[in-house]
Order: sequence, then C-alpha cells, then structure tokens
Amino acid sequence: MPADRHRYPPLRPRRLAGVRVDHSRQVGAGRTGVRLAIDFEPLPEDAAGGYTFAVDAPAPERALPRKPIERLGWQLGREWEEEGYLREVFAVRAVLRRAEWHTTAPAAKGADSLCSVLDSAAALAVREAVQALAEDRDPRPVGCEARGRPPALPRAVSGVYVRHIRQTSCSGPFAVVWADVEPLPEDTVEDYAFAADLPEVCRHPGEPLPAEFAAAFSDGVREAWELRGGGRPVFAARVVLRDAIWHETDSSEYGFRAAGRIAAHEVLRCVAEDRDPRPAGCAARQDKPIPPMPRTQPAP
Repeated sequence: MPADRHRYPPLRPRRLAGVRVDHSRQVGAGRTGVRLAIDFEPLPEDAAGGYTFAVDAPAPERALPRKPIERLGWQLGREWEEEGYLREVFAVRAVLRRAEWHTTAPAAKGADSLCSVLDSAAALAVREAVQALAEDRDPRPVGCEARGRPPALPRAVSGVYVRHIRQTSCSGPFAVVWADVEPLPEDTVEDYAFAADLPEVCRHPGEPLPAEFAAAFSDGVREAWELRGGGRPVFAARVVLRDAIWHETDSSEYGFRAAGRIAAHEVLRCVAEDRDPRPAGCAARQDKPIPPMPRTQPAP
C-alpha cells in the first residue's frame, strides 16, 4: 500500500509487554468473560510474513481450550493487519502470556459466547497496543471489567439514519435503519441497552425484520462504542431501533452489524459537534435530508 494512503504516522518497532484485557459480555442471565495478557514483539527484518503467534501461558483450572486460543491468535493477526490500512505497522510476534475464561451462563451458551468475547478482546488488545506504541507509553488495562461505568450520553440523539447498501455481483450488504439514542440514568447498573421498537411489518419487503438482524445491529453499535472506550461504551446509552428496510436476498447479519457500527460513530460525531444526525453509510447522500421512516408514511 502506498505510504500516502496511511492516515497516521508509522509505528516505531519496540517490544510492548503486558497488554492486559479483562473483558466480559452478558449472556442471558449469566456472563462470559476472559482475562488475557499479551506481549507484542517486533520480528526480525528478514522474517517471513508480517505476523506470528505463540503461546507461553500457564494452564490454570480455567485456561482457554486449544481451539479458542487458535481463534484468538487468528483474530489478533487480523486486527493487526487491518491496522496496517491506517498506518505503517511492523512485523510482529504476539505472545499469549495469560489466557483464562469464566462463565455463569449455561454450558452451551457460555461456549458459544466465548468466541464473541474473544473477538472483542483481540480488537481491544491490538488497539491498546497500537495506541501505546504511537504514544510511546506503557499499555493500560482494557476491557469492561478493567474500566469503570462510563458517563451517561450528554444528550439524546434522535433520527439517526444509516443507508448501508453495496451493489455487487454477490449478495449484500443491504441494511437501511432509523434509530434513536438516549442517555441511561446515572443510577442504572447497565452501560448499554437496546430495544427494537419496530413496526410489526417493515414496509419493504413487507415482512417483519428478522430478530437476528436487529440483534446484529445492536451488536455493531455496542462493539464500536466498546472499542472506542477501551472495553466499555464511550457513554452509557439506550439505543432504540425504530424502523428498517431490508432485502430478502441481499440482507444479512453482517450488513446490519456494519450499519450498527456506522450508526455508533454518527452518534459520537453528533455529540462532539453538537449537531443533528446526517445521512450515514456507503449509499447515503450527505447532500440530501434524512428521509422519513416508512412506518410514518401513508400506505400505498
């Protein structure tokens, strides 16, 4: 990739020891979490490839099983590679020094949710490593268990609109959503809440929005805010999905998760710039007003 495509200065190679992640996620009435410690070490200039992964961790009672560790190693490499689109990074060796997990969820749900928690933990670890390297400092603990409850969203942001559609030879993504975001009270235990206040039938395509699409949108919002907040959302807020347009062939959980991330960033920009929402997404027209929700329009 040409150097002029990098948005940030290159990272100076140096060893970064002890990136600690203590992260968890609610699973029904229970919770699943991981505790990790990872070192990032520069590879020699003549090393083949830009990333390797090694495990040098003790095996406590709640040690991560082999397959989740392999997934973690792959996800760390993927996050490091994606960082290379923003800045020039160096070839690195990630060494797992601690890997434990815990869950109070039922066995099947706990195992399933572990993958999601690990993916988020990998993103948090790489982001903290990159920030520490860029700022020439020691790493700080990240993850929702390592951070206190965030402040409430300063104000409500109503009418967030995302049009995330790409026409390709393959299906999707296709996700169009309208959402409102409001502060959570200071005395609320949770730092994130979600509600799907949707019409019984979406005007397009004339069917209810699949529950998994609504859940994916919520996951996208939460993940984007947690990544910005070092494991906790930047603000404590409740997201309400008001309406959606979807396609029976092109829509997917992936597309709605991406729409959630876009919506999350638009909310933060609205707060930072003290403005109303603007159309967001790869198919949105910034020079046009936000269209009204289909549910508010007369039936054809």
